[in-house]
Amino acid sequence: MLTMCCSMGSLVAFQFAKKLENEGVLSALPGLHYFFCMMMELGIYCWKASTLMHVSLNTGEAAYGADWMSESKHMGQSVQLIISRSQRPLTLKAYWGIVTMDLETIINVLRATYSYFTFLRQTNN
Repeated sequence: MLTMCCSMGSLVAFQFAKKLENEGVLSALPGLHYFFCMMMELGIYCWKASTLMHVSLNTGEAAYGADWMSESKHMGQSVQLIISRSQRPLTLKAYWGIVTMDLETIINVLRATYSYFTFLRQTNN
């Protein structure tokens, strides 16, 4: 999904620039709309994944703050398990676990898209 967004985003941006030069603004709007929709879709996934990661780090503190000391030994062991598991944040991954979905990912996608776009623009001129 990330590679597709980078490559399609740069191609759409390149086509947008070419149509803008040759035919005007109105002919280039569908490509620009597609690019923004694609980036919004990726942005929503990355934003929610980043929120999930931050919330998962607070789970241990919430479990510790509960009134578990007066409960059974089994309850204490369960809380210890929750606290130890919450030390490592939950992350959503793409591409078989290679890429972590977070806000840094969408920034990297936008940087790569712009780099590809400038490369295509320079090779075309």
